[in-house]
Amino acid sequence: MTHDFDETWDKNHGHHEIRCYWTISEPEFIAYLDPEHKWVGLHSIGMVEAQRSVGEQSSTETRYYISSLAGQAQPFGRAVKCHWEIENKVHWVLDIAFREDECRIRTGHADENFAFYIALPPHCAAP
Repeated sequence: MTHDFDETWDKNHGHHEIRCYWTISEPEFIAYLDPEHKWVGLHSIGMVEAQRSVGEQSSTETRYYISSLAGQAQPFGRAVKCHWEIENKVHWVLDIAFREDECRIRTGHADENFAFYIALPPHCAAP
């Protein structure tokens, strides 16, 4: 099957990561995947294989995506990398600034009660 490929290498903070990107944008294959055209704007599918090494330990992770991009692997790879950079920054804010990982509101209905209390307008909240 006709596909496009790109590869990136990153070395930061003691880890080394190789990312391989494949995309397929053949109209026949896209039509096969989405015969009822429920994915509006679907133009390609992509796969990312990320190989990460930290010291002596290494891991490989494979992820799949549907995309509105035309099907070239290089722009697809940039979009995936940008997505994860944003995701990681949001998690940093939640974990460090809001200390989300330290929150013990996880049992019974505590999470719903906490969300409800936070969502109330200030004049309705209990002192």
